[in-house]
Amino acid sequence: MPRAIMLYRMPLTLLRKYSAEDLASRIEGARLMELKRYFEEEGDKLGLRRMEALSKVVPGLELTFVRLTTSPSRVHMLLRYKYSIKISYISRGERKVKFSNVDVESDVDFRLRSGLLALYDIPLRRLARAVCELISLKLFGNVSSITPLVLEREHLTMLESWLKSEEYSVKGTIIRVTFTRPLLNGVRVEELTVKREALDQTDLYMSMKNSADKIKAVTFVTPLLEEIQKKVTCRIDSRGGLLIYTPNLRSADIDVLLSYLEKALGLISR
Repeated sequence: MPRAIMLYRMPLTLLRKYSAEDLASRIEGARLMELKRYFEEEGDKLGLRRMEALSKVVPGLELTFVRLTTSPSRVHMLLRYKYSIKISYISRGERKVKFSNVDVESDVDFRLRSGLLALYDIPLRRLARAVCELISLKLFGNVSSITPLVLEREHLTMLESWLKSEEYSVKGTIIRVTFTRPLLNGVRVEELTVKREALDQTDLYMSMKNSADKIKAVTFVTPLLEEIQKKVTCRIDSRGGLLIYTPNLRSADIDVLLSYLEKALGLISR
């Protein structure tokens, strides 16, 4: 089963006001109810409606942060919450539905050199959004300073350069791209997905890349990553979603992958 990570950007100019220890202290123990109180104080009716809807899947908004490890360049925390799951079953020939609350723990990785925030295995984007708003509130005094990592056109070129770099004995490749509004034989189409081995070496790929309005998603195979002696297959989309298809990766392996992506996407210098 793929590992799902959601990637967000924290503003480096504001983030640099905090040491790793300061950041961990501000976030540790933060609760989702604080975000609801903020919306109440601001008279933000839309925010309150979102909190009300979220309380149906996170009962009582019982969610908080627990510190795991802190280093000068990284803070690793655990997000603990209850999650309501829907269970359908048959009883005496009649289909019934009930809800059950399960305890969930999700890793949260604050990467201080790049300003990258990684949320692991969050089941809903709206929950991830609320978590980012809570973090933004605790660190920056507002709910909007943390934004999804947007996949820009130049990021595709940066990925190509990384995957094909001569520094790797075993190079990577792009195998699938979804383009938004590319030109196909002179006709602009709303969306087009192109898939094949060594896709980035084809004329069709170059035509789609140059004519598309946006890059919606890219699936690629990394070069052989020396630290873990593996190539990793993953997909990154235009809303900051990262799916890792390669099975049996340890947390340390994923940390290595994210370190390479930070450099490949220009978030930190090589």
